[in-house]
Amino acid sequence: MFSRKDSRGRPLKIQVPFADLSGELKMESQYPFPGNQTLSSQLMMLDHQIALERVGGDEDLLREIVRLFLDECPRLIAHIQEAIDAGDTRRLEREAHSLKGSVANFGAEPVVKAALALEVIGRSGNLCDAREGFQQLSRSVEVLRPELIALSEK
Repeated sequence: MFSRKDSRGRPLKIQVPFADLSGELKMESQYPFPGNQTLSSQLMMLDHQIALERVGGDEDLLREIVRLFLDECPRLIAHIQEAIDAGDTRRLEREAHSLKGSVANFGAEPVVKAALALEVIGRSGNLCDAREGFQQLSRSVEVLRPELIALSEK
């Protein structure tokens, strides 16, 4: 289950910089998109210790959950994109919440923050930052994916 604290027990910040497509920081947002460093500078997104704790130390169960997530993730991302394209803020909130809950199992804070930001955007009813948020989420998931694949194959 997602909490509003990071892996060290610190509260998540609500205002952080966006990263543009080149990875440079550009503007502040009222939504909690991952920031403070570009995705390319983050060596690992997956927090293996948190992920293992979430499954009671069971490596086999963790690998199974990772496989399920890898199968489900493209559908969740597609549903988020569809909600934004349709201007459906309630659906955006719901789909982003689902993705956030799923990815929180892996302690992947940048992806959790990006999904949370889209959830908040959906709740606000104002989609002006939704496309940029979706790009951030997509980039975060693509950085996480190889780590999850490697974990699932151990």
